[in-house]
Amino acid sequence: MKGRLLKTNYCQSALEIVNDRAVRILRLTLRLAFSLIVILPIMEFTANVAAAQSTETDVSSQLIGKPLYLRGFWAEDKLAFDAAGQPLKHYSPISFTESGFDAFKVKIRGDRMTIEGQRVGLTFDKSGNYKRLGLTVGNGLWTKPEQITLEINGNGNRDFSKALDEIFARSLEELAPSLPSFWQTYARKHLVAEPASLVADVAEHPTVPKETVRVMHVGGSVIPPKPIKTPDPGFSVAARRMKYSGKVEVYLWAEPDGSCSHVSIARPAGLGLDEQAVATVSQYKFSPATQNGKPVRVELYVEVNFQIF
Repeated sequence: MKGRLLKTNYCQSALEIVNDRAVRILRLTLRLAFSLIVILPIMEFTANVAAAQSTETDVSSQLIGKPLYLRGFWAEDKLAFDAAGQPLKHYSPISFTESGFDAFKVKIRGDRMTIEGQRVGLTFDKSGNYKRLGLTVGNGLWTKPEQITLEINGNGNRDFSKALDEIFARSLEELAPSLPSFWQTYARKHLVAEPASLVADVAEHPTVPKETVRVMHVGGSVIPPKPIKTPDPGFSVAARRMKYSGKVEVYLWAEPDGSCSHVSIARPAGLGLDEQAVATVSQYKFSPATQNGKPVRVELYVEVNFQIF
């Protein structure tokens, strides 16, 4: 009996030892698994944070040497934005043909980014081809590039990608949908890679019943309108600084009451002259076109000539 008891006790002790070791191994395994569950998300979060941080090298490669445009058409040369790319104050609007930007320096300090560059204008030739022109300030022999400085306050965030997308358009095609209405017909035809079919003027003005709109062409029985008020256009600041001359062709409807409507750009000159032409032609007054002695609505093309000496 004693021998059997001893043997049984020995077996029980051995089993307890095995069980104890198994428990220890299980506990260790659970600890390791728990550690991995905690550490891996931390590592992933850390990696994501690191990846989300903008660097001067990355931003410089995105901006420097690229044809950029300021989406907000801001006139000021010192601009400040929040982390979402929204202006921190109200800035005056300007023509998109004066809102180009050539970046030449990017600086990041903590959660603040500074971008320096030169304002760029667009000029158009008779065929509608455009080129970018670095704008300058000053008169006579003393001129210098018109420098723009942009500051972005990340407010604790060092990922500036969203702000950059809100501030800059990378092409005229990307910018075209936000242009004023008087540019839209021209933009769809000339500034996008695959021009959309032009929308009829009536469709652009759905408040005007289609059956009441009749636009006639001058000729035959339609006697052209006679201008009775044609104010002189003013130069844009950029065109005057650059001593830039050009001709803008404007499309319009001469209404039966002698006023103008549907004024839009048919052929631009650039550097802000187009907006000046639209503003001036919108003030034109006519002795209306007639057909059989009755006033009628006609379409016209008016050329506005800007010459600086």
